[in-house]
Amino acid sequence: MNLPLIWDKITLTGFILEMRNVLFNCAEKEYGPLNFHRERIFIMDQTDLKIIELLKQNSRAQLKEIGKMVHMTGQAVAARIARLQDVGVIEGFTLRLNHEKLGKPLNAYVVVYMKSNNHAEFMDFLRESDLVVEAYRISGGGCILLKVNASGEQEFDAFLDKVLCFGNYSVSTCISRIK
Repeated sequence: MNLPLIWDKITLTGFILEMRNVLFNCAEKEYGPLNFHRERIFIMDQTDLKIIELLKQNSRAQLKEIGKMVHMTGQAVAARIARLQDVGVIEGFTLRLNHEKLGKPLNAYVVVYMKSNNHAEFMDFLRESDLVVEAYRISGGGCILLKVNASGEQEFDAFLDKVLCFGNYSVSTCISRIK
């Protein structure tokens, strides 16, 4: 007679961790000491993903409130968040700003087509510019994608004149925010 196998969350987690240790021990016997830390390898579950989703919606949410939504205590949620930070899944917490209320209503995306090999100087220029909110190296059409917030056309035009020292560009201005 086959009985159904029922695993509760704690038993399953313990089993997975034990199997991971068995695999590590077998690998060390076969190949010698492993070159990474065992504690850096972890398994994300649906609770971790739900916590991440709730933090994406409001990173200032109370741990107790998040705990209610994922059926855990606030302390358990804090431990999971700390673990997600330790392994690098959560890199930091940030703000979503209303740039118009900060006096920077002009939002644009600029694709830069580098004309020189002076990438290091251009990267320094981008890091020092208060107008550049985000900057990415990209593939496809162009080399660098910039998200820029400016107080108006005059300030944005002066910024674009400086970009011309490094390469050509194309600009897309934002009309409204969808998400």
